Amino acid sequence: MRILDLNNFYTPTGGGVRTYHNRKADHARLRQQHRQILLVPDDHWRIRTDGWNTWIHAPGIDLGGSGYRLVASERVVRRVIDLAEPDLIEIGSPYILPLLVPRALAQLGASVPVVGFYHADYPHAYVHAGALVGGPALQSMATELALRHMGRTYRGMTATLAASDYALQKLHRYGVQRLFHTPLGVDTSTFRIRPREQLDEVRSRVGAGPDTRVVLFLGRLAGMKRIDMLIDAWPELRRIGNLVLLIVGHGPYSDAVDHLVARFPEVHRLPFLSDANEVATIYAAADAYLSLGEWETFSLTTLEAMASGTPVIAPDGGAAGELVRRSGVLEGIFTPGSRSDLVRAVVSTLSLNREATRQELSGFAHAHFPWSRSLEHLIGIQKRIARSCRNGTMDQDLTPSNERWHKVPGLPPVRI
Repeated sequence: MRILDLNNFYTPTGGGVRTYHNRKADHARLRQQHRQILLVPDDHWRIRTDGWNTWIHAPGIDLGGSGYRLVASERVVRRVIDLAEPDLIEIGSPYILPLLVPRALAQLGASVPVVGFYHADYPHAYVHAGALVGGPALQSMATELALRHMGRTYRGMTATLAASDYALQKLHRYGVQRLFHTPLGVDTSTFRIRPREQLDEVRSRVGAGPDTRVVLFLGRLAGMKRIDMLIDAWPELRRIGNLVLLIVGHGPYSDAVDHLVARFPEVHRLPFLSDANEVATIYAAADAYLSLGEWETFSLTTLEAMASGTPVIAPDGGAAGELVRRSGVLEGIFTPGSRSDLVRAVVSTLSLNREATRQELSGFAHAHFPWSRSLEHLIGIQKRIARSCRNGTMDQDLTPSNERWHKVPGLPPVRI
């Protein structure tokens, strides 16, 4: 089976989307039950292979220093599909590609199932957040239009995948029917409980002694990750006492974070880190991880922190909070947008029994979300979709009978 992944969110240095596609390619090469072909938006045509999978670099529009490029040409999409000869196409971004792929397939005279993967909650993370400057009425109207666009886009797919109940509920509310829960995963050999000497080395770099608690923010320094909320809340959070804040990453709020570092001696910053082992050690060395984004569709960083044994502080309602609720360690849940409740959640989390919590969280993540399990589940679903399309049995096979979406067997429930 040949699976073509098209995703304008993919960049060689990106976050969760890059990790997902790279892990999917690793899994394909290891199991050799399907081949992955990935479109990489670039500035020129280039094809590379690892002997099993293929990466097709194709021209895309440079989005002004953001690190992203947008493939927006029907001719380019048609050529990529022609080169890939896929049995199934997965579209991972909601703009442009969902319009271009059906046209390209029609011109090629090809009948291929097209599956959407809802990687980004764009009606809220982008449109709702971006429209705030226009006032509440404009913000509400723009968000509703984006939600309707979401519904139309994914109703047009053969089936739609999403990594959390949070995302699936939103899609179902706007009329999307053929829905599958496909959680992402974690590298359990890298993100794990670490020896004490490794943790002490990291903590000493930020001046954290035996009685100091280290609170970690790791990710893109952008509004959708709510780094702005952390910056505003830090003067109040630091009153907890014996607290160090470590911020890791880069992005639009880099200057604001540097200003925070200059103001408060207990705040430290590291740049974007590409070495997974270093990232994993930093997770494990922290006493709490801040996953503040309200509109995550899964939150790989939340899962990585848990796998490393670190409790997570996350807003209720989104996918990060959903993972926290599935874990059973609920002290870190706070009301979205509430600084006072964020402070309460930090205090509650730091009062946990560190060793018992470490074992509980790492055990939860390793048992339910190893990449091998997540990708076996995903590829099994994609094979099922392709088979049902060949057999003409989509309605019987792909529409859930008694549930709003197809669930993952054995996954712990979201605890209230």
